[in-house]
Amino acid sequence: MRIPPPSPKRKEIRKMAIDTPVQTMKKLHGSKDKLISSIVSSAKHEGESDADATARLKSVSNKKLLRMGEVAKQLSDRGGRDNVVTAIGDAMGRSKDSDYLAKLGTYSNGKLMDALRSAEKRAK
Repeated sequence: MRIPPPSPKRKEIRKMAIDTPVQTMKKLHGSKDKLISSIVSSAKHEGESDADATARLKSVSNKKLLRMGEVAKQLSDRGGRDNVVTAIGDAMGRSKDSDYLAKLGTYSNGKLMDALRSAEKRAK
């Protein structure tokens, strides 16, 4: 049995329904370096220079960098790390517990935002 050649319709290139992380990064920021420069201040560890943080972030995947950018934007919209920590303390009813607030201050940005969402849901 002979297989017929593919029809012209089958040769159409189908566009993916969802952009890949590289495509999303290029649409939103233009290049990986621009994305890194926009999140380096919130992603650097204590005592780490901007150059060291930039070098460290260059090996991070695009998907993770996009997620870090979203979290950094949410943190800045809420007024920064200190305001988020106090908001979590208020929502949990532990705003006067200095040890608890100090421990919250050691959390990563993503963990802080997750804790804030959970505390706000619990307070409702």
